Amino acid sequence: MPATSDTTEPELANGEPGDYHRKMDRRLIVLETRFDTILPTLATKTDLIGMKGELKADISQLRAEMHGIEGKSTAEMHGIEANLKAEMHGIDANLKAEMHGIDANLKTEMRDLITKLQQQMTTMVIAVVVGFGGMILAFVTLLRPR
Repeated sequence: MPATSDTTEPELANGEPGDYHRKMDRRLIVLETRFDTILPTLATKTDLIGMKGELKADISQLRAEMHGIEGKSTAEMHGIEANLKAEMHGIDANLKAEMHGIDANLKTEMRDLITKLQQQMTTMVIAVVVGFGGMILAFVTLLRPR
């Protein structure tokens, strides 16, 4: 329904009814131009469905790659574990051989020390017996009447 007087027009016009319509037309043209520029760049439902399929394929591919990496990492870890076990076994064998050698050397050294100790004790016993024998002889000689 067309307006018959200026008082029934909206306050936004600030003037004649024709002026209001020109301003509104200009605003609508600006908005339509924006919509015509923006709308073609927005994704449609079909675009979104296609992207959904691509994302699912990408996620599936990433999962497969991660599974491959996980399997590879597990295999590498088993290899490292086997290498460490072999190295530790070698170290264990070397230590046992070295300890056996040290044990044999210690036993030999202890036998030698025991032999030397026995020789020294024998010498000391002989020296004590000779010394006491000499003292007894000296006392007997002193105690004999002259």
